[in-house]
Amino acid sequence: MDLISDLKRELDEQKELLHKLEKRARSNKSRSVGKLRVSKRNNTYQYYFREDQSKEYKYVPVSELEKIKQFIQKEYDGNMIKKLKTGIANTERFIKKYHPDSSVVYPDFILLNLRKRKTFIWEHLGLISDGAYATKNLKKLFQYEKNNYILGDKLLISEEAEDISIDLDLVNTKIKNYLL
Repeated sequence: MDLISDLKRELDEQKELLHKLEKRARSNKSRSVGKLRVSKRNNTYQYYFREDQSKEYKYVPVSELEKIKQFIQKEYDGNMIKKLKTGIANTERFIKKYHPDSSVVYPDFILLNLRKRKTFIWEHLGLISDGAYATKNLKKLFQYEKNNYILGDKLLISEEAEDISIDLDLVNTKIKNYLL
């Protein structure tokens, strides 16, 4: 399976869940709008509800707990519906813009020197001893240069290999010289 097929299947599942949540939200009898407060006293929970127009919380007796359950469910469903809609929109936007065969280059880090208002791209070449990885990243560096991201000007790199660990002193020096 490829990434897009997996995402489309997940998107269908999210839409189905959204449909179920919206249906449950419509059937919820709770008309209450407000805030709920819960406190624990003598090993039991006590519920207090404040309607939006009111300034006072009122105690909710045990006989009205079903109303509280419906209110909590309504709040939960509303929050989940918002999050699902956002997730669905983001996934659809990603699927629409995703082109795995394009020559678009995505940097490891995009950093901003706030003082100078200058943007830097930082590439970390973590497997430089791997031939295929090195070739892929060399092409990436060429692509940066073609787009005026010159090494030491707007492009910073750090590297490490299988037997050579990253030089943290050099990384700190680059941070001090370019980013602070």
